[in-house]
Amino acid sequence: LYRKDRQAHVKQMDPQIQNKGISQLLGKAWNAESHEVREKYRALAKAYKERHNKLHPHYRYNPR
Repeated sequence: LYRKDRQAHVKQMDPQIQNKGISQLLGKAWNAESHEVREKYRALAKAYKERHNKLHPHYRYNPR
């Protein structure tokens, strides 16, 4: 979710950047974020997971 929120801004700042560069940049940014920001995104992830489980109670990840 953090990457999804920040990716457009990074791409706007440097339109030539590739996904590898975006991931590296945002990985460093995530590690530098405050505890409050990180907890905000963890809470969002938990809420999305709970919502997904309610909408798809029998879903089971099945890699090929």
